[in-house]
Amino acid sequence: MKALLVTISILLVCILSPIAMATGPQSIAVGSHGGGSVDGAVRVPVGDPWLRMLRKSRSRRYDYGHSRVVGALMDVAQRYGTRTWPNRPLWLGNIGVRGGGKIRPSRSHQIGLDVDIVIPVLDPRRHPPAIRSVYPPSEEADPKIRTMDVNATWILVEEILRTPELDILWLFIARPLANVLIEHAIRERADPDIVLRAILLLHQPSDSRSHDDHLHLRVGCSMDDRLAGCVNSGPRWSWVLETHRRVERFAFLELIRALFEPSRLSRALDQVVRSSSIPLTPWLKVGMLARDPNIRDAYAKALSALSPDQFLEWVSQMDPVENEFFSLERKALQKAPGLLAAERALYYLETDGEECPNGDVEKTMDLLDILIRDPIDGAADAVATCARSSDRRVRKKAFTALARIAGTSVPKRLREKEIARMAALIEEYPEDRLQRLTLTYLPANRSFTPWQAVARLRKRVFGSGIDAMNIRDLLEAKVGWRRRTNLVSPSRRRRIWLNRTRSVRSRKR
Repeated sequence: MKALLVTISILLVCILSPIAMATGPQSIAVGSHGGGSVDGAVRVPVGDPWLRMLRKSRSRRYDYGHSRVVGALMDVAQRYGTRTWPNRPLWLGNIGVRGGGKIRPSRSHQIGLDVDIVIPVLDPRRHPPAIRSVYPPSEEADPKIRTMDVNATWILVEEILRTPELDILWLFIARPLANVLIEHAIRERADPDIVLRAILLLHQPSDSRSHDDHLHLRVGCSMDDRLAGCVNSGPRWSWVLETHRRVERFAFLELIRALFEPSRLSRALDQVVRSSSIPLTPWLKVGMLARDPNIRDAYAKALSALSPDQFLEWVSQMDPVENEFFSLERKALQKAPGLLAAERALYYLETDGEECPNGDVEKTMDLLDILIRDPIDGAADAVATCARSSDRRVRKKAFTALARIAGTSVPKRLREKEIARMAALIEEYPEDRLQRLTLTYLPANRSFTPWQAVARLRKRVFGSGIDAMNIRDLLEAKVGWRRRTNLVSPSRRRRIWLNRTRSVRSRKR
């Protein structure tokens, strides 16, 4: 019976194996769009009558892409050319380099699944193809400026969206240009399904320039790519779910096979993590109940790497005395921002009792860092205890965490009266950190609309100190921005806030 089950599992794996399904040499992308590589990238053909590369991109050898993307774009270019008049070729800008990796000046384009496409313009003889700013058409448009050919651009977008080989994640373009395209499609009574998909995918990025000079196509990872460790940086749209499900089925069969061949467990768990198969987390939780401590540890490592949030949720239900995964939990706390991580950090601070730190100084410092990242009112007493510590490093870190919770600046002198002042502010406005932030950073004698608050504080959001973190929390809560920029890298945070402050200036005009 055991041999029969092994045979069936092997047959199923072979049937669903990407190697068995491959029809020819395929590129394999590894990593994310902003940090990875591609094996077997193909070059955009030279001399193709429908698909052309800008001279600058070709000379830099930025004309290598994923085989699936290049092949699909060749078909798109032919259909686009036959539908436009005069028969226009499709012009491309940067795609990527042969082995993948960084190209200038982009942060993406690293795995062959990002393509810069030249936006068609009116009067192409006057304005040759180039990556330059284009403008929506208007009655007073100057013929000297590059004006978007709305009909040709919509045909291009439509043909891209009709290509099943492209699991499209985004079509980045400036918002005014996207609005014009959608209005044109509705007016021309285009296919409602295509229009709906265009509404979802035509998007102005929030952490880079507005893309008013080109159309940026971002394609998702195929099954082969996912199994090799490619990670999609975008939503799980309905049209890419089938790829996700196939990858998850394959990873699940690898886990089933490992039940009968324990030597394959490490490989199977690595496959689950590399393919980001989140639906398999219940299986990993069951594996953490195994009798063999080595097997439990292997499943715990896989779950903490795959989903730190669910790992924290699982270990929080364990008896603290029997929690054998604390070292993994400590790492997961750093990776999983949110209320659960803050509550777990508070729990461990409270277990130290009246002494802070209780032995392990580095552990206490890590827990306070988590409460600086995710401040919660319930941690005020425990943090105040640490603020009275005899260890100067812990005391300084605790004052910072208490200032984050109270929504104020870090006091210059680490004194008892400052602890009392911040504690009193928290008690005066319990569970209302937004009000405390407002009182600290906005004048109390006048009211501000969300956008007026952004305009007043916009110059102070680019720093890295506690005041800048508090102001970012304040403005994001007032305006309703969902992305917490305190959790992203400084360079990306700066780009996001530059775009946000530009929107404030455009509202003023």
